[in-house]
Amino acid sequence: MTNENLIIEMLQNITKGMDDMKAEMKAEMAEMKAELKSEIAEVKQELSEVKGKVDSLGEMVEHTVKLQQDSDEQLSNTLKYITDKILEHDIAIHTLRNKQ
Repeated sequence: MTNENLIIEMLQNITKGMDDMKAEMKAEMAEMKAELKSEIAEVKQELSEVKGKVDSLGEMVEHTVKLQQDSDEQLSNTLKYITDKILEHDIAIHTLRNKQ
């Protein structure tokens, strides 16, 4: 084999090696892309589930606040009623004492 043939064969081997490396890198990139897409899909699903839980918690908080407001209003009305009745009784007692 002549030097020229050896150089050509070496260049062909180098080219083949580089082509093989390129093919391996493409395959790895395709695999990584597929894994990444899968992970992104999982993250989106988890995010959707978290959003659902947050929305549910928000509704629960709104309901709790409404219950608290209703309870406060009922308590206020009850206290006003009791205060009015005490005042009525005080007036009645005062009136009875003044008649004696």
